[in-house]
Amino acid sequence: MRLMLCSWLACTLLAVCGVWCAAPAAAQDAAAAPAAGENAAETDTAKPEESPLAAEPETPPDIFEAAVLMADIARPRLARGYLNQLLKQTTADPAILLALRDRFGAAPLLRFLQIPECRPVAVKLLDQLNAAAAAAANDPAHLARLVEQLSGSAEDQSLAFGELKAIGPRVIPPLLGAAADPKKSAQHELILAVLVGMGETAIPALIGAIDAPNDDVSANAMLALGRIRSPRVVPFLWYRAVAPSISPAVRVAAQEALARLLKVSIVEVNRVGSETAVSRLVQAATGFYRLDYPWAPDDDGKVSVWSYHATGGLVETRVAPEVAADRLGLRLASQALQLAPETPAVQALFLGLALTADVQRPGSTNPVATGPGSAFDVALTVGSDLVAEVLSSALSAGRVPTAVAALKVLEQTGTPALLAAGAKPSPLIAALNYPDPRVQFAAAAVVLQLDPPVSFPFAGRVVAILRRALSSQQDAHAIIADPSSEKAGQIGGLLSELAYNPILVTTGRDVFRVAAERTDVELIVLDPNIIRWALTETLANLRGDVRTANIPVVILGGADLRAKMQQHLKNHPRATFAINVNQARDLDLQIRPFLQRITTPPMSADERSTQRAAALGWLVHIAEGRRSKVFPLAGVEDSVGSVLRDPDLGASAITVLGEIPTRSSQKQLADLLLTRDADARLREAAALALAFHIQRFNLLIDKRAIAELHAIDAATTDAGLQTAIGGVLGTLKPDAALIGRRLRQVPRTGAGGE
Repeated sequence: MRLMLCSWLACTLLAVCGVWCAAPAAAQDAAAAPAAGENAAETDTAKPEESPLAAEPETPPDIFEAAVLMADIARPRLARGYLNQLLKQTTADPAILLALRDRFGAAPLLRFLQIPECRPVAVKLLDQLNAAAAAAANDPAHLARLVEQLSGSAEDQSLAFGELKAIGPRVIPPLLGAAADPKKSAQHELILAVLVGMGETAIPALIGAIDAPNDDVSANAMLALGRIRSPRVVPFLWYRAVAPSISPAVRVAAQEALARLLKVSIVEVNRVGSETAVSRLVQAATGFYRLDYPWAPDDDGKVSVWSYHATGGLVETRVAPEVAADRLGLRLASQALQLAPETPAVQALFLGLALTADVQRPGSTNPVATGPGSAFDVALTVGSDLVAEVLSSALSAGRVPTAVAALKVLEQTGTPALLAAGAKPSPLIAALNYPDPRVQFAAAAVVLQLDPPVSFPFAGRVVAILRRALSSQQDAHAIIADPSSEKAGQIGGLLSELAYNPILVTTGRDVFRVAAERTDVELIVLDPNIIRWALTETLANLRGDVRTANIPVVILGGADLRAKMQQHLKNHPRATFAINVNQARDLDLQIRPFLQRITTPPMSADERSTQRAAALGWLVHIAEGRRSKVFPLAGVEDSVGSVLRDPDLGASAITVLGEIPTRSSQKQLADLLLTRDADARLREAAALALAFHIQRFNLLIDKRAIAELHAIDAATTDAGLQTAIGGVLGTLKPDAALIGRRLRQVPRTGAGGE
């Protein structure tokens, strides 16, 4: 036994020795036990006459010790009976279990989980214990009693110390409050010992407590961090070790903690100037910005971040690791800015992290919060040079939403200097070629807003980006490439169940062509034996083009290829291998973790819809402003034509086609006009645009289309459409006979009647 047995149990030692010798009886008892998994709590109780004890236990500690002893002597049925007795008492008063845990520890109860006959009851007791512990951890009065116990007897201190550590970081706020209370000065070292004893689990809360307005709380948090000796807390101590505005007591605590962590003297820490501290703060904040931090998320994928609030005090929030990185990075960057407010690199880092903190939910059509006090509104006032630096850093760190937010600022404040070639590459040009459709489109919008009078390198990228955005559909698509059309169809069926619209191709070339043309491709699935390009060449081409470099790729093959493919893909972070399966659920289980690691979320249907409308608006801007010399529109006809019949976008598409001097544009307009079930107003607008197009660029449609125009002119009863078609026919230079026939159709009294 872990503790001394009670007197009643000591009286039974001889009887117990007799039981040890009675192996047959033990065997019979075990044989009589119900099967594992049976609800033992309801089917069996320990009978006094069966027990080897001279007297039956009555108090919870005695009952528990009896159960442990029965387990020790291989009498599981009797052990279960005593546990059932205990369960009845703890159901009425769960605090009994906390007292038993404090006295005996959790190990004996956990041991019962390994005994099949006892497991059902033990599970219920453990559930009660967990619930009781959680309730106690949230009870301020209980926590206060535990803190008071730290100044009691050695036994009280030991019990309080153990329970406080067991409760975990939730006790840190009251512990720090107690440590700052002059009336509890005698408990100060014991409180620090509890905090240090929690080890790594206490670090997030202690980092948050550094910002406490109470100097004693802040100082004690830093002293505890220094004694835990984790090097990852060093960046959070620099500001308070050197900042002139910090109180002497807090500064000394920070320096003492740094001395412990860096293994140097306080004198050496005191010599560190603000310039060195700023450098260390910037280095750490940049690491957070680049998501380069060894997070260890819990099973829910989240980590704890603690912060000090004026009303709520020290508060814990559970967030994703990238959100935690943003918050801690902004905290350090803010401290660096306070020490070096005029340093451009510090300014850019702080503004980048501030914009990141204001980024909206993934998939929002408004990428960043705006309004008074927002980082976006501040960014509008600091000049385009600094925002361009923010853009450059965001691209380098892979922070897509932040880059888009910076580009939205530059759309309003940018200058032509952003397009100038120089020793340092332009971040705006880099954004045009960044492998993310959101960044590319936002960069194209900035360039168009700058309205350059002459062409510049990569000007052609702008129209290409608009064309791809316009061609995108609202649903997520997946390209499936397999030499076997039948197999590709089967995989496409599985992906359809996972909410992808499949696009089936048979060659690597087709994979690249389709992926490069669209912005709605969110997944590419390749067979290892893909042809016309082979797998290696297909991957190289996909990754080498900015239009396709960001699309996740899954190689789908037999289990025997796993090792080979994993080695092959080690230099392709956005590609993975999956085993051929027959169920969509099994495929999803393989690829979902891989897709969740992709930092850029796929574009939502709303985002695509908004981007399509904006792309067409910019194409109208180019067409109507005669800007096609800088941004050539040739090649966008098919993309624009894809929305001609859209009731919201059709009129703008007609405007764009009317400005492109190609046979394809004229044919698109004629086809809309000739589509009898199309909207009459769109057909009328197409007729007017077609007539003007023929006037400017000559007749480019074929004789069949002309004949159909005559037929529609004769059949239509819509006056407005008939008038518009007449304008088209008038541009075709009719001969004298045709003119005569048309003139004879005019009533002699005129259109107004008698």
